[in-house]
Amino acid sequence: MTSTRPPRRPGDLARGLAAVLLVATMVVGLPVGLLEFGADPRRLMPDPWPRWAEIDVWLERTWHAARFALGDGTLIPGLLLAVLWLTWLVMLGLVLTETIHQLRRGIHTVRSGVGPRRWIAGLVAAILIVLLPQSAVALPATGSTPVATALHDPEGSGRGTVRKATVSTVDAGLARRRTVDPAVRPECPRLTVQPGDTMASLARTHLGDPRRHNEIHRLNADRIPNAHALYPGDVLLLPPPASNTPPVGTRTVTVSAGETASSIAQREYGHHGGWWRLWNDNHHRPQPDGRSWTDPDQLRPGWRLWITQPPTRPGTPPPPTPPPPPATTTTSPSPSPATVAPTPNPGQPSPGAPAETVVKMPSGAIVGIGFALSIAVAATALRLRRRHRRRLTGTLQPPAPSPAMPPTVALLERAARPHDPEPAPRRSWPPPPAVLTAHTDTGNVRTLDLADAAGLGLTGEGATAAARAMVTAILATDTRYPAELLLAGAPATECLPALAPAEQPGVRCFADLAPALEVLEAEVARRTRLHVDAELDDHRGAPATAETAERQFDPDEAVPTLLLLTTPEAASTPRLRSVLELGRQLGVVGLLLGSWSSRLDIAADGLIATASGEHTAAMVGARAETLTDTEAAETLSVVLAARGGADPVASAPEARTETATVEATAAPTRPAPVRLQVFGPPRITVVGKEITHGLRNLGREVLAYLATHPSGTGAAALQDQLMPEVAADTGRAQIHTAVSNIRTALRKATGIAEAQFVHSRGGRYRLDPELIAVDAHELAATILQARAAIGEQDQSRALRRVLDLARPGPPLDEVGYLWAEEIRESLRQQASNALLRLATLVREPDPETAIDALSVAIALDPYAESVYQQLVQLHLDVGHRSAAVAIYRQLKVRLADIDTEPTLETEALLQQKVPSSTA
Repeated sequence: MTSTRPPRRPGDLARGLAAVLLVATMVVGLPVGLLEFGADPRRLMPDPWPRWAEIDVWLERTWHAARFALGDGTLIPGLLLAVLWLTWLVMLGLVLTETIHQLRRGIHTVRSGVGPRRWIAGLVAAILIVLLPQSAVALPATGSTPVATALHDPEGSGRGTVRKATVSTVDAGLARRRTVDPAVRPECPRLTVQPGDTMASLARTHLGDPRRHNEIHRLNADRIPNAHALYPGDVLLLPPPASNTPPVGTRTVTVSAGETASSIAQREYGHHGGWWRLWNDNHHRPQPDGRSWTDPDQLRPGWRLWITQPPTRPGTPPPPTPPPPPATTTTSPSPSPATVAPTPNPGQPSPGAPAETVVKMPSGAIVGIGFALSIAVAATALRLRRRHRRRLTGTLQPPAPSPAMPPTVALLERAARPHDPEPAPRRSWPPPPAVLTAHTDTGNVRTLDLADAAGLGLTGEGATAAARAMVTAILATDTRYPAELLLAGAPATECLPALAPAEQPGVRCFADLAPALEVLEAEVARRTRLHVDAELDDHRGAPATAETAERQFDPDEAVPTLLLLTTPEAASTPRLRSVLELGRQLGVVGLLLGSWSSRLDIAADGLIATASGEHTAAMVGARAETLTDTEAAETLSVVLAARGGADPVASAPEARTETATVEATAAPTRPAPVRLQVFGPPRITVVGKEITHGLRNLGREVLAYLATHPSGTGAAALQDQLMPEVAADTGRAQIHTAVSNIRTALRKATGIAEAQFVHSRGGRYRLDPELIAVDAHELAATILQARAAIGEQDQSRALRRVLDLARPGPPLDEVGYLWAEEIRESLRQQASNALLRLATLVREPDPETAIDALSVAIALDPYAESVYQQLVQLHLDVGHRSAAVAIYRQLKVRLADIDTEPTLETEALLQQKVPSSTA
């Protein structure tokens, strides 16, 4: 089969001529030059050649000749001459071999390996591309072997079905390598080869074992006979068990050096906020280097990311034509209308997210998973702020109870945890658009950008509930400069009564609309000036969207989204309309409780019944996110407290819970064969070797839960804590299966065939302390021993064991178990207080151990400023000034995560001992 080779590219001729010159230099120029310098190769050959019987005499003569040559200085030149001629012979052989190979099998370069063959293949390929005619066969049939196109079955031929083979040739052209008939093995996933792929790397990524590359080769041997010669664009069939293959309609992009999730999202989706869709589609997938994407802020060059397309809305009859809006004067073109595509808000769902995109509240209201994720991030930030404010006692008494989150926040955290096991503040920038989010019965998400509408009016029985949800979602968005809210007038404050009594960070209340408009007009003027300055600096024209404008601001200038919540007043309507029109590209938006040019009529259950104005028609029929007074008050209290506001949850007596502690267990009579490490990432070891295979994820979580509940727990409690979304009967059955898996895996690892490892008595599960040792139990026993010690020396001797137990890191680290939050905090406090007590006891006699203890305590809780203060003071006392400054800077970096700074007490401590220039 022949095919026309594509036309030569402009650089092919130059590369071909350069390759000809280089090959001619190696093959012809080198020997000619040697002969010109008198380096005749015949001088290197024996004359005459010795017979076999004279070989020993010839070797002795040669040895003496070499000795004499070394003496008169001719040995080294002779050896160099021999190496040069030998190199020439090898080069000549490689060029001839590679030329014959490529003429028979087609032009290609060697993509793997190192050494001269790789670059010689490139030189030969460059020369042949220039010399061969344009109508040459893409892959010449000379020497090709007829093979059957029926695909081999790597799992054996026992399926009882034999496919008819069609005979063709291996070298059927480039097109044959890049197409596979959809009717051939439809159960096999298709994969397009990318630059740098090998059969082994693809087997590791998609089959989990690089040694399975032969299975991929067998499936594709009729089209790609040489497993070592893959070309970008080749289409490979993978065995049916293959995983990590892109869905239909998904593209793959390769990460380049310097790229971020936001920059890729801007290029592929048209906005920075699309990084959340990118994260949902790719964070769980193994990458070619064997790693996976675990931090949205860290991408590695060479990783391959899936780019999914937004879901298309199912066909529905077009909504009725809305009445024309009142005539207004606009100064900017109309932005794009509301779409069915997911919102770019980092807190909103994406096509890659699981199907459950709606959280149903006890009141009957609904919010999206994205809303729940935003609240979960705020709850995490609040917990970090509480840890920063907490002062550890340094005693060995039980830790103080941790404040509980409000019920609404706890519910949202539980719903968000499967989508993001470890939500953490990321302070993204620029901020995503301020949108109203609604959900359809088919699971689609519809959004309406407030900037597009230049103010959105809400009417109907559900207007205030929808406004509460929208305001909460915008304030909860995790950005460098969080959004700010302006409440103007009595209806607005009645909509959010929890914000009216006192000033909160990012919230300003006004008695009526006029003073709020003055603030917005001044801010619009300021941002317009900043925008013009940015344009002059960058020599750019006016941006087309609000996001582009915000991107041109100086990142050090605070330009948060400004949201006005008010009721339109006839006297102020022209000013309000002007402010919202001018603010469309400057992050100034309005949500109006009443009629406006762009309006949604919302029923009591959140259903959008009618709409009017630009960009609103697509929202009709969807159900808007809503919140009741209580739900909004609870979520906003956490959101604002996470931004530095008052913490009503911590101060309310009813919000406190009982301390979740891990009790000490009776000491085993002999060393346990299995050790379960709770500090740091949970690890299960047998005789020092970690168990990495055979134990399922649910089994590991059951072990971690039982390890932190030594007295045991029932199957119902396990199911409620570990799998609350699963039906009771199904959950208990899965718990029983997980316990059976634990026993099987540990029996195999330890060789103890009859051991139970997990006792089940009276419907309760409990770890066998004789067979499984837990570091958390040892910590509790060590603290009890130190508490009962008579003198300080005995106490410090006992507490040194805490150093070894806590050194692996924070308890239950790198796991997203929601049930573990209270246990994690209790263990952190117990270990930190014990380490502070140890540092106090050994401060004078052994300051190095005291420094070590405080450093481990900081590793346990990097936000505990009181521990940093003690470590800074200790470094200063022993004369380690630079170390004290380094600890202080470490604290500043950590506190920047939660948008706060060290207290004046810490500043004063450092300034007393260190000159201000170094502080």
